[in-house]
Formats: sequence, structure tokens, C-alpha cells
Amino acid sequence: MPLMLNDALVAVVSFLAGCGVTALWLGRRRGPSAVAPGELPAPLQESITAFGEELRGLTVTPEETEANPRLLEDYRLALAAYDRAAAAGSERAALAALRDGRAALIRLAARRAGRPVPIDALPALDAGRDAPEPPEVPENATGERFLIVGGGEGAVEELIDRPEPDRPAIVEVTSTNGGRLAVTPVIRTEDETETGTDLLRSYRESSQGRVLLWPGPTHLRVESSYEEQRWSVRIRPLSAAPPLGAEWRGRGGREVLFYDGGPALLTAQARSKDSWSIRFVCGCLQDRDCRCHMPRWPAETPGESRNVWGSKDGQRRLRLPRPGYLILEGEEDDHEWYLSVEPVPEAPPPPRRASRSRRRPSSNPS
Repeated sequence: MPLMLNDALVAVVSFLAGCGVTALWLGRRRGPSAVAPGELPAPLQESITAFGEELRGLTVTPEETEANPRLLEDYRLALAAYDRAAAAGSERAALAALRDGRAALIRLAARRAGRPVPIDALPALDAGRDAPEPPEVPENATGERFLIVGGGEGAVEELIDRPEPDRPAIVEVTSTNGGRLAVTPVIRTEDETETGTDLLRSYRESSQGRVLLWPGPTHLRVESSYEEQRWSVRIRPLSAAPPLGAEWRGRGGREVLFYDGGPALLTAQARSKDSWSIRFVCGCLQDRDCRCHMPRWPAETPGESRNVWGSKDGQRRLRLPRPGYLILEGEEDDHEWYLSVEPVPEAPPPPRRASRSRRRPSSNPS
């Protein structure tokens, strides 16, 4: 992808739009320019190339930009960010450019889909301004998409790049060399700002867990308490949830599992020092008004139908009506789980009552 483009490209867009051209394929440019070998680490070079390929496949039409001029502005910022990343002379500058470019594409996609447009905690850079000093590069940062890394004492807030926009996602969190870690969802759009409850909290030296992230939040705030602490947050699609077979054993406070079966009884055994819960979410990802109808459970079937709660060591039973997701939540990172699944045959449908025809009275009395 050539590095000289923006002003000339926008002029062509404006001219063709004024002439009534119906569509312009803005992304059809030559392949991304390779960063000179040895200037940047190989993983970062790969991230820049992947971002350039994504831009090359992107199309914007004059009709779209006339209806929403800010869409073209985001596109220009993304192109300028790629140019800065490809020409960067330092790792810090390249990572900062990638960050700005990804944010511009996320805003562009939201405008196209009619979703609330996220705004960054740090305003996007204007392509015509001089870039300020890039931020410090977190340890192990590569610019890889869907991955946020950091460390040290303090809090950072990063824009969420979802593998499946407007869909729930799985957040994988890992922390080492530290104590308190909190991951909090935040809504920060042009029209709304709201901080949610923590998705995950940990107080141990090392921890890991998976949590479900519903649509709505636009940012994740990660707060750590020790200077030596290192953490990573990876956003994955729902398909990354580990499968729940006939048996499953695990350790840790938070987990998301996928159940792909029919009616069954889940027996959950837990070993913990605190409270814990297991919640079933239908595969249609709706707690209510779900088109997944309940099965006909036999009258003697034990267990709860939506969620179970426990404290310390305990055992509970939960009915699994159909394919869906299990949300495991424990307060302690050293929580131990043992789950077993036993299929339950549906009860036969109730017998149909024989219809009785009513006898009409005779019109001719005898």
C-alpha cells in the first residue's frame, strides 16, 4: 500500500461524487509496503501488514460519505495511521499509530451499522497535526489485534475490538507477578458514558479466567496494583468457549463453557472458600423471550432451571434444556470445579383426549 495518498484520494472522491459516480472502491490499492527489515520486531511488522491488508479490502462509496461525512473522516484517519505505522522509526510510534488506526476503523464500522459510536479516552489524532510523543510500550506488546497487554501500578482504558461486532464475546484474562487486578466494562460513546460492574477481580499473585462480555460496552478498563504486575486481555468470539463434555474439571474463579446437547442434568461439585454460582444461558443468548422452548422434563427430574448458587464446598444440580453457555463464577482464583452431565429423556406428551360429539336435541318431540 503506497504511503502517499490522503489529499489526492479525497479530491478524487469529491470529484467523482459530484459527477454522479455511483460507487468508488477506495480500498483497491497496491499491497502494503513492507517495513524495512530490522527496523521493527517481526510480530509488529506482521501486525502492520495485517492492518494494511484490512484497509485494502475496505470499500467506501460517495453515497455513504455524503450521508455521513464523518465516515470519510474516520477512513482518512485510518489510512494516515497506516502510513505513520509503516514509516515509524520506533516501536512506540508504530504501536501508537496502529492504536489510532484500529480506533478509526471501529468508529467507521459503528457508523455504517447504525450502532452508538465509541469515542476513545484519548481523542483520535488528526491526520494534519503533528503526533505527540507516543505512550510507553507495554511489555510484550506487538500490536496484535484483539489483544491488550499491560502492567505496572495504575489503570488503563482500551477500546474493545470485537471479532464479531454487535455480538457477545469471551474475554480471557491472565495476570502474573501481582496482587489486585480488576477488569471493568465501560460504555463511552458520543452520547453516553457509563461504568459497569467488574467482569473480573483477582487478588492473587497469578490468575486467569474467562468471562462473557455482552454487547454494549465499548471499552475495558484494567487496573493493577503492583509495579511488577503483568497482565493480558484477549477478546475472542463465542466459538472459543471450551466445550462441556460428559465430564469437566477446572480450576479458577471464572469460566465460560459451551454445552452442545439436548436435555440433561448437570451435577456441579465445587471446592471453594467463598460463594460461587453457575448460570445457564440459552444458545440464542437471551435470558427471556427466547425461541428455544423448554423441554418436557419428567416429573421426578431434580435440579434448578436457570442457575444454582453455593457457598464453600458444595454440590448443586442444574437442568440443561438445550445447547447453550454455562457461566461459572467463583470469588477465589483457587476455586476447583467438577461438572458431570447426564442426559435426561423427555417425558412423553400428554395423551390426547378423545373428542366427544355433542348430541343435538331432536326438533321433533316424540
